[in-house]
Parts: sequence; structure tokens; C-alpha cells
Amino acid sequence: MRRLPTAAILLFLLVSACKVEPTPPEYYEGRYAAGPDLDAAQQEVRAQVDSMAALLQAGEGTDALNVFTHGPDARIAPGPLEDGGPLVPTGRITVAVSPSANTGWFGASFDAVDEREEVLITGVMTRQEGEWTLVQLHASEISPR
Repeated sequence: MRRLPTAAILLFLLVSACKVEPTPPEYYEGRYAAGPDLDAAQQEVRAQVDSMAALLQAGEGTDALNVFTHGPDARIAPGPLEDGGPLVPTGRITVAVSPSANTGWFGASFDAVDEREEVLITGVMTRQEGEWTLVQLHASEISPR
């Protein structure tokens, strides 16, 4: 029975002797973008999303956009918009950028003009050779309220 308190005391002494030091700045300097670089990257991604929204509002590309919709049998399946018409941005756009400022995520909602549905489009962009490239896009009908 005497061994347990001795082991606990020894463990306490060992842990208390440890010293935690802050990470040296040279370890992480240059790994992550500074605040202004992050803001600039976020504005660049936002500009790309705004350009996409303008094209969708003009009706360009919506016929090729597969939207995940809620079917009558409660299953979710991809398919084109009913009329392939323009999508009107609702103004709800969210943009985020990784600490390295090389990856961005976005979400934007649109109203289908001739239908009573709202479409949520999300995507991922990466910066390759200084240019933002869309690497993933997803569109879903937002379920009726």
C-alpha cells in the first residue's frame, strides 16, 4: 500500500519540474499569412463568388448545374433546375480563407426565378500560381420552411 503514494509523489515532482516554453517565432513565421494577406485573399475569393453570381443571374451555366433536390419520396437526388433559368443572389454569402491564404470556402444562396425554391451553392477554391481555381462545387435546394 505504501508504493502508491510514493509513485504519486514521484510523478508530481517530475511533472512540476517540466517547463513549458512558448514556441519560437522563427518556427511559424512565414507559414501563415499575416492579417492583411488574409483579408486580401478573402476579398479575392469574394470577388470570384460575385463573378459567379453575376453569371448565374444572367442565366449562364445554370442548365449544367446539378442541384440536389428533395424529391417527393423524401430522397435527395442530383438533377438540373426545372427550367435551367437564372438564379438571383439573395445577398447571403459567406467566405472563409485558411490561415495559409491558399484555400478558400464559400457558401451563397440564390432564388430560382421561375420556381419557389432557394438554392445553396457551396464551394472550395485554391490559389494555384497566384490565381484562384474552383476545385469543388455543390448546389442544393434548401428545404421549404
